Amino acid sequence: MNFEFSDEQFALRDEFRGFVADHKPIERLRRGIDAGQPCDLELWQKAASLGWSGVTIAEEHGGTALGHELLCLVAEEAGRTLAPLPFSTTVYMAAEAIRLAGTQAQQAALLPRIVAGEVATFALGETTGDPQEAGIRASATATTLTGVKTPVLDADAASFAVVAARGPEGLGLYVVDLKGPGVERKALESLDPGRSLSTLVFDNAPAERLAGGPGGSGIAAAAGPRFALLQALRDVADVIVLDQRGTGKSNTAPPCQRALDYGLETPSPDLS
Repeated sequence: MNFEFSDEQFALRDEFRGFVADHKPIERLRRGIDAGQPCDLELWQKAASLGWSGVTIAEEHGGTALGHELLCLVAEEAGRTLAPLPFSTTVYMAAEAIRLAGTQAQQAALLPRIVAGEVATFALGETTGDPQEAGIRASATATTLTGVKTPVLDADAASFAVVAARGPEGLGLYVVDLKGPGVERKALESLDPGRSLSTLVFDNAPAERLAGGPGGSGIAAAAGPRFALLQALRDVADVIVLDQRGTGKSNTAPPCQRALDYGLETPSPDLS
């Protein structure tokens, strides 16, 4: 197997390298640090206009869909040159979370915003150190989110965040407008002034769960009106629940009234 990058990918890497070099990243970073805003929004807009913010985003959402291999090369260049760009938060994390966990409608609403040059961030940890699932205490309802996330990278420049929280369906990812009500941003000091860190405080902030990928909707369906049928089937056969969320091929489940009316106390032996 050939694990080397292709000539086309190297050529695109060189194109991005030239773009960054032409805009003097170190000078821009120093100006940003002095101004208290190390993330260069003007440079990010220019990068987005050339398609760099949509490297892994599908063409149907305005991206270039050039792939994760090219993203690796772009990430290497952004890090090597200390380019003051929000690639890690916006492209590596927020866009990937939306692409993997969002419904088709959510992807269509959010990913074009990233392609157009908006900054997004990913809020996972709630204290210093390695984030752990058990340490996530932020809570969500069907429409709001409450909790504290810290430290959050590029939160001062982001217009929205993907936030990990516990909701009615268990642990999930929620999109929150950082310019909306119920959101407070507090700047943090760090050893690296070239990257901004913040604490995000959410107080019943409007939020929408990413409901298209890994999450709890399959479990919720099993615990709904079909729960009695599933329990009866388990007595005589193995039950496998398939979940197509995120593929764009799933449809709303039908009422299945005949199953609800079926005599569940004595399931047929034929079910095995």
